[in-house]
Amino acid sequence: MRRYSFLFWCMLFIAFYACKDTQSMDKVKVAYTEAFLDTLFTTNTMQTYSKIDSLLSDSRFRKDSLALGYDALYKVKFDLKSNKLDSVLSYAEIALTSGRKYKDDYLLARTNHLLGRYYILTSDYKNSLALHLSSVAYFEKINDEKQLVYSYNDLGGFYMHNDELTKALSFYKKSYDLAVKNKDYRGQALYFANLSSINLDDKNYPKAIDHLKEAKKAFAYLNDTVNQIKVFTSIGEVHLNLNNVQEAKINYKTALDLAQQTKDSTLMGPIYLGYGRLAEVQANFKEAIADYNQAYQITNNQKLYREEIDALKRLSDIYQKTNQLDLAIKYLKIVYVKKEQLNGVHVNQDLEELRWNSIFEKKQHKYELEKQKHKTTIIVQIGIIVTITGLAILFVVLYLGKRKRLSLASVMNNQLQNKLETEEALYLLQEEKYALEIENRDRELTAVNLQLISKNKFLNDIEQVLNKDNKTVVADLKQIINANRTLEKDWEQFTIVFEKVHPNFFQYINTHFPDLTKTEIKICAYIKIKFNNYEIASLLNIDYQSVIKNRYRIRKKINLQNAEDLDKTIGFW
Repeated sequence: MRRYSFLFWCMLFIAFYACKDTQSMDKVKVAYTEAFLDTLFTTNTMQTYSKIDSLLSDSRFRKDSLALGYDALYKVKFDLKSNKLDSVLSYAEIALTSGRKYKDDYLLARTNHLLGRYYILTSDYKNSLALHLSSVAYFEKINDEKQLVYSYNDLGGFYMHNDELTKALSFYKKSYDLAVKNKDYRGQALYFANLSSINLDDKNYPKAIDHLKEAKKAFAYLNDTVNQIKVFTSIGEVHLNLNNVQEAKINYKTALDLAQQTKDSTLMGPIYLGYGRLAEVQANFKEAIADYNQAYQITNNQKLYREEIDALKRLSDIYQKTNQLDLAIKYLKIVYVKKEQLNGVHVNQDLEELRWNSIFEKKQHKYELEKQKHKTTIIVQIGIIVTITGLAILFVVLYLGKRKRLSLASVMNNQLQNKLETEEALYLLQEEKYALEIENRDRELTAVNLQLISKNKFLNDIEQVLNKDNKTVVADLKQIINANRTLEKDWEQFTIVFEKVHPNFFQYINTHFPDLTKTEIKICAYIKIKFNNYEIASLLNIDYQSVIKNRYRIRKKINLQNAEDLDKTIGFW
């Protein structure tokens, strides 16, 4: 019997290690396949997708759901690289289902990382951050430095999209340090490409070119044609901003030649945008319109929303320059529709009401929590008083030993209890009244700002479109627009309501930060009531980048450190 028991444990031991070896072999196979696809993608995107489709078909035929999960992961990864977003969620669900079935935490974390990248592209920042943090936590737990290079890089991209440059640079630096440590040249190249984007936003063009040259050198070493195309396109954009027309033309031409070699049309949209800008700078408007239309067709077909909006906006501007006002207005309207689709925000009244109702519900929840805290405090106070009263009654009973005294103490206790209950009820009524007043003031403040948004949103662009038309009807339209743009009067109305909710806010600013301009004070007020940058730009009739620049100036004037959050700081004022 013992001999059979020994044989059983030997067989179990062998089976365990055989299983372990099989898992190791599977992981090696996965790593090899992904490395092969990465290399193939850099030179021939069409062949990459053909190979992935072949892998998916084979896994389905063999009914190997774990292999199918990893094949779906490859599909998601390369769809994101090519900005093909339509099928990302469906294939990500296949990978997640497989990961849950086999309890493969690595597959789940990889898929969540890619979904975090997808949600950045679709502007769903809440889901993006949650998934990025989840995948980073797992890769840090297992100390997978290879995956952390790209997880940190994408987390930096998330913070860059949300204008938190200090955090973005911190994660980019973490990614770069690990890339250097592991001799990951692609990770290093991405770091320099990301730095160039920040330089471009700051209009630090010399640094942008230096970083792009570093990225170009690394991608050339890796024979990564796809990323070389993106780098050449970015270099062309920098030179165009510097009015180096010839240099811009050379880089755009190089990017287009490489893109035609890869036969990847998704890379050509930004290139034709660059060609359009180049023709516009040279006053060749007919050629510029043709290039912008080409860019629009490509980006529309590939659902590259941001580039598509850029192409439409430039078409509207150039039709305005050439006095084709009907076409200018037509494309401008399409721009607003596309922006709403991208941001998931519709300007119609019903959806605005839903949005603000959500804000009010959050505030109501906050008030309920505050009320609950007050109730808890009152209950504790009542408990203390009741305890003291009970002890007093006990003392009276023990000391006097008479029923009459006990009865009297009981009556007194009941009276005290009734009094406390009455006071509690009055206190709660006062708290509810205070909460209602705050809520009404917030609703009034919101109503004022909604009025500003609906009133000023389209006036600037329409006025710019009509600027060059000297007909009488244009003068009449401008007169109507100017008559309706009563920004100062609206600001005074806003200030009256604002000070009811946040008294002494403006007095505090004027006392402690007298250097702030009128516009910067307005931005502080809107930050105080948690308006985002896009809403602030719309309210003040300025562009988004102007809001960002004003935020930098405010930080400097109030001596805010890099690690400190501007919104939180203003929230304490």
